[in-house]
Parts: sequence; structure tokens; C-alpha cells
Amino acid sequence: MEKSNATEEPFFPFGQCHLAALPIRAEPSHPSEMVTQLLYKEQYQLLCSSGDWHQIKCQHDGYEGWLPTSQIWEITADQYHAPISHRQTALLTTDKEKSMLSYLGTPSYDQPTATAVAPNSSVELALQYINTPYLWGGRTPLGIDCSGLVQVVFATLGKNLPRDAYQQATIGQQIDWQNRKIGDVVFFENDQNRITHVGILSDMDKIVHASAWVRVDLLTKEGIFHGNKKTHQLSHLQRF
Repeated sequence: MEKSNATEEPFFPFGQCHLAALPIRAEPSHPSEMVTQLLYKEQYQLLCSSGDWHQIKCQHDGYEGWLPTSQIWEITADQYHAPISHRQTALLTTDKEKSMLSYLGTPSYDQPTATAVAPNSSVELALQYINTPYLWGGRTPLGIDCSGLVQVVFATLGKNLPRDAYQQATIGQQIDWQNRKIGDVVFFENDQNRITHVGILSDMDKIVHASAWVRVDLLTKEGIFHGNKKTHQLSHLQRF
């Protein structure tokens, strides 16, 4: 019998976030840094295991990190590949059937309903988070970081973005300051010209962003001003 040269692709099971939000860790331990969160019903691929932990890859942005085995909820390949019909546009609701909290951006794989129509404006969505505390790796109204805010807002409008600000800065069309429009995404850099912060233009001279908390600050060609203090150096604007 002639041997086949074909090699079987490895099978990796899939999972779904079955709680309101799950912290994804940089390393396989609870004290490790939280690098992002999964929202209720968001899905992931299981890559490998280490002790009582699994390394996963988030479906919506390809971000990798670690979940404890006790929080893994496996699903079938068909479920994993099912298209998202819509994402929740309310900041916070309760799934009455499962008594589960869900947040803005939570996906649904059912047919959309009349109440699931997304607002036309990214600013409208972002302003729902006003006064949400800053949380590194956060993606919920209980705590969110700058790129998490932008990612969830645009995911709700049907645009999947990478997780981190420097990655998001590579997406879309760069816009000159004089051509800016409300809803454009604004990036900021440090002294080494590295992208370190991001927000959404909420008015021609204002930005909604997560810095200590989600707030609206003055924006000029130089950067963000909170009160009389410049807090961030402008890099450029992008339009998605």
C-alpha cells in the first residue's frame, strides 16, 4: 500500500466564556498580570496546557493568554465557527434565563432583535463608560483600559480590532489633523515615539478615553490636556 504524504492537522478544542467576564493571564498563575478579559459568550481556541492552566487564543482578536482549567467551557467546532449576529449595545444587562450579567459588546449568535440595533456613533457607545475606573487589561464597565474601550466600542459596531493600542494604530486610514471628524480614533506616543494610548474624538476639540477613569478631556494638536496639565503627546489620527 502506498503511504500518503498528507499530514493530519492537529485538533484543538474550542471554548466559550460562560461567566460575565474572565481574566486572561500573561502566565499560567493567578498572581500573573491580567492582559485582557473575555466577555460573556466570547470564544477562544485551546492551544496547550500547563498544569492546571490552558493557553488560549481569543477568537475576536487573536490575543493569547492563560485560563485556569476550572474556568474552561468547551464548545463544538460548529459553535465556534457560528457567525456573530449582533453585539449588545447596552452597558449592562442581565440574562434572566441564566441570571448572568452581560456587558456592552457581549456577542450573540442568535438572530438579532429590534433592541439589538447598534447606535450610529462610536462616541455614543464610548460615553456610556464615563467614570468607569481604569483597569489594565479590562474590557467591562467595572474597569477598562484605553485600548479595551476602543476595541469593545468598535466590536459592537461590527469592526474587530486588535487588543493593544500600538496594534490598533496599524488599522484603517491615517487622517490629517485638519481633516479630523468626530468618531476618529486618536493615538498618543511616549518620548520614544511608541504608541502608548488611544481614545475616540468626541468633539472637534475633545476626546473620550480611559486614563485613571473614562473621561472627556481637551484635545489639541499637541495632545490631551486634563485641567491645565498636558497628559499625553499626540501621535496621529486613524479612521476605521
